[in-house]
Amino acid sequence: MKCLWTVASTVLLVGSALGVAPAQTPPATRSEARSAAHAWLLGLAGAYTTENTFSPAPGAPPRRSVGTATLTPVLDGGFLREEPSTEMGPGRVQAALKIWGYDTTTRRFQAAWTYTGSTSILLPSGDAAADMSVVTYEGQYVEPTTGRDTLRVELRPVDASRFTLVLWSFGEDGKERATLQTIYTRSR
Repeated sequence: MKCLWTVASTVLLVGSALGVAPAQTPPATRSEARSAAHAWLLGLAGAYTTENTFSPAPGAPPRRSVGTATLTPVLDGGFLREEPSTEMGPGRVQAALKIWGYDTTTRRFQAAWTYTGSTSILLPSGDAAADMSVVTYEGQYVEPTTGRDTLRVELRPVDASRFTLVLWSFGEDGKERATLQTIYTRSR
């Protein structure tokens, strides 16, 4: 063992003298690989009320609804789980499950979303503005009546107790199909 330690020390010393840096040691645990982006996402954790405005097509009258959302850190703070529930009308509630994260390898924000009544999982990913004023995601999904659509999402902090999420849906032809804006207001 003493011989192995001597060889390793000699390699490090010779490498340093030649200007060769030792390889980066990976974090011992996943929680050590967290970034400022993780801290920013985890700052959104909490309970919220939501106000939703949905426009099924450009120029169509918007539909308004209210709901709640709980955002909880999971997996040692590596991800944020969102469980929103929206009142869609008398006796109709839409629930969802969303996982938000930041991949330190690709340096991109990622998410996974699914909703009541859906059998698919949307996997949007994207980038943040340098000042973290907005994170823009994009993903694709198959719409049964129109084919493959693209979803663009913007997550914007408003202040310490509010943020907005705006979704735009675009058809294969590139034309806007629908928009949804949700305003999250921290309730505790």
